[in-house]
Amino acid sequence: MSFKARITDVDEKNGSLTFTLSNVNVSYANGLRRIILSEIPTLVIESYPYEKNNVSIYTNKSRLNNELLKQRLSSIPIHIESPYEFPLDEYILEINKANASNTIIYVTSEDFKIKNIKTNKYLTQAEVGKIFPPDPISGDFVELLRLRPQIASNMDKEQLHLEAKFSISNAKNDGMFNVVSTCSYGNTVDLVKIKDAWEVKSAELAKSYSKEDIETIKKDWLILDSKRIFIEDSFDFIIETLGVYNNFKIVELAASILIKKLYSSLEKIKINNDFISLSEDTMENCYTITLENEDYTIGKILEYNFYSKYFLKSKNLNYVSFLKKHPHDTFSIIKCSYKTQITKEDILLNLEECVNDAILVINSIKEYFASK
Repeated sequence: MSFKARITDVDEKNGSLTFTLSNVNVSYANGLRRIILSEIPTLVIESYPYEKNNVSIYTNKSRLNNELLKQRLSSIPIHIESPYEFPLDEYILEINKANASNTIIYVTSEDFKIKNIKTNKYLTQAEVGKIFPPDPISGDFVELLRLRPQIASNMDKEQLHLEAKFSISNAKNDGMFNVVSTCSYGNTVDLVKIKDAWEVKSAELAKSYSKEDIETIKKDWLILDSKRIFIEDSFDFIIETLGVYNNFKIVELAASILIKKLYSSLEKIKINNDFISLSEDTMENCYTITLENEDYTIGKILEYNFYSKYFLKSKNLNYVSFLKKHPHDTFSIIKCSYKTQITKEDILLNLEECVNDAILVINSIKEYFASK
């Protein structure tokens, strides 16, 4: 593997981006996917748990209870591409609508108002429409709830009045804050080898089966067994945004976050080398490197780089593995067994080389998508 990823067959249709990522180990593809699914920051309205609740409901005379209402409000995507540049402390969301008609009406994202609490002025409806846009296909705004008509004059009108503050979060904290509806990858099938493999198999089948039976077997084989014939270190991605970011921006952001996580983990260990410790193990010269607040996303990348550089190439290692003992653990470890005695400083240098190599690969992905 070189230090530059190869990106080909890039195509965007109907809101979905497809591309082939090659010349990288599967750990890079999986790390990118994990970041996209869970760690892309976005502007949100948090309503759960109680201590993080940013929604104040003053009047709710609808048929929907407060908790369901808050959950539905939090699920509406907020179209701000640069959440860290948005002055979220200066703005609040307001909804105040009552049903005075004799028909059912809906409270939708078109009814949202955003007020600057410093100037006490509201954004224009056009500006709010960019932050909470209608569906690009149907042209409809997101429905929050419905207000039923006033049945009798002595009954209260159904009404909703609330205010909400903005914050920044991601899907790792709550699945409502995801930025994609689809993000997956699979091995790139090798069409040439598949064709050759089927010719060999069909020649064998011809001895025992009719042409009609062979055609039926071929359909099954193409669905299942042929998928085992793939190009090494090549992965077909599909990504579909929810609309807050465009598809290319999502990959660029994911690469940036991945680089930041690698660099941050390295800096923590440089500051405190107690994160590198001698392991009580049956293997000689065995050390564990603790990755605080990290898991498979960068752990498997570092495991692969240790394996590639120091097990396969320099042959300094007898063994290397990544382990997260329990999903609730806030740390994970990389265990390395060296052939000769080694110091913590040398292990740190090895780790730094692995991190730098990973950053070079990921940065090549970032640069490609940033240029689009």
